[in-house]
Amino acid sequence: MRNEETVFFDNTDDYSKYDNAKRAVYESYYESQDWTSIDEVPSGMIWEEIAAQNEADWEYFTCALKREIARHCFLITGTCGRWNGPCCCGNFITDWNDFRSFIQHLDTVKIYERNGHLYVEGFHHDGHDCYELKRLTDKGTEYADRHGFAHDKTLHQNIMKNNFYSALPRLAGVIFGRVYETISA
Repeated sequence: MRNEETVFFDNTDDYSKYDNAKRAVYESYYESQDWTSIDEVPSGMIWEEIAAQNEADWEYFTCALKREIARHCFLITGTCGRWNGPCCCGNFITDWNDFRSFIQHLDTVKIYERNGHLYVEGFHHDGHDCYELKRLTDKGTEYADRHGFAHDKTLHQNIMKNNFYSALPRLAGVIFGRVYETISA
């Protein structure tokens, strides 16, 4: 099985974007700024370009996820890094605010899909968080509803591990169609 990864958003290593952003700024402004060399590009403009790219990626991803959340319930589970070690956690995602509040403590975040699985990784002052997001099937939504969409580890595990209750979101296919660019991991 190939490990194909599609990155929707990643601000965990903005330094790796520096050279490409520098080139983009130079190509866009060299004539109007009378630059004769790419080395004349001010670093402030480069960081503004990186921020603008991140904002555009975030907007594109959030619009797609909001559309999917309006159509389906989701479950996010994983581990939250804490000062005394990782802690298992999970939550049902029934609207955009549920997702946003679940990741709002993260200083940096990477959201990507690998072989249909949707992952969220992020860093904060206490450590590293790793989550997986799955779409609930109709049976999964009924099962969760019977249990009051409880914050219960056993309920979350039963849903995540049972393909009658949850399915891979395959968000890249939803956003980009069946054919999309991937990065071999």
